[in-house]
Amino acid sequence: MDKEEIAIREQAIIELIEVFSSKYLNEEIQELCVKLVKKLGRKRDVLFVSGKLEIWAVAIIHAIATINFLFEKTQHLHITVADLNKFYGTSNSTTTQRSKLIRDTLKIRNFDKVFYSENYTPSAIASIEREARYLPALVNKVFKNVNRIKK
Repeated sequence: MDKEEIAIREQAIIELIEVFSSKYLNEEIQELCVKLVKKLGRKRDVLFVSGKLEIWAVAIIHAIATINFLFEKTQHLHITVADLNKFYGTSNSTTTQRSKLIRDTLKIRNFDKVFYSENYTPSAIASIEREARYLPALVNKVFKNVNRIKK
């Protein structure tokens, strides 16, 4: 497949992502999805040269949603895998397999510096970060008690 055909498929995937994003996501997540499509399009072996465009669109959204914890119900922007698959008419197994292939190919993990937004920190980590400010005082108190006991 030549570069022009890849560009056409890339644009079609972006358009499919935009349709879903306008209904369920926000502009920031949509931009991360588009950035991911474009990065995949620049690879020597472009993953989306074959297969249904809808499957690639849903897999890209799934990958970004996974990285940004959007499947976690406590997020202010929350989607379900079922809603994602229902919208595109895709199967859960195909979606997760392609999403994993994308993340593995690009070596993307949670908190990835390119595809992660700090606006979607998981609630458990946000709680730890809030409580961490009390940690130095707690450590000092413990050491004072330990030193008193040693004397």
